[in-house]
Amino acid sequence: MLKNGTLTDKVAALTLLVQENPLCRLGSLETLVNMTTKKGKRECTAAVDSLKDLFINDLLPERKLM
Repeated sequence: MLKNGTLTDKVAALTLLVQENPLCRLGSLETLVNMTTKKGKRECTAAVDSLKDLFINDLLPERKLM
């Protein structure tokens, strides 16, 4: 899916990999972040939406940040 899938499939696969084990999947997280700098608006939007959900629901702690 990551190499031959559609854009939606790639973003979903990367998101699931990061959700499973964020510390071991930093490369997948980096790939998602790099997708936000592409020229295609659709790809950027999909990556940003996915990253937003990842950070809000999975990666950021449930406490106030200093």
